[in-house]
Amino acid sequence: MFVSGAVEGPSDEPVLRRIIEERGGQVYRVQVQNGKASLRRALPGYNAAAKRDPWLVLVDLDQEQMCAGALASDWLPAPSQHMRLRVVVR
Repeated sequence: MFVSGAVEGPSDEPVLRRIIEERGGQVYRVQVQNGKASLRRALPGYNAAAKRDPWLVLVDLDQEQMCAGALASDWLPAPSQHMRLRVVVR
């Protein structure tokens, strides 16, 4: 299965690729955004694309929210069927 993805920056791309490949998928494309704000602005478009194709989006928790679940529901309250937004924490 081909999976598209999006990440905050270049250092996150290898992590996304590894996750997809370890789960048996093949990377179709990776959108590397210029930071968290850019990724958040682009998320509705990725979510729309995930109505028909699988997408994985990784974002760091940092200090924006108290927990990963709060950030995920704030950023993506209605994820498409094939969208996976994952919040990376230490």
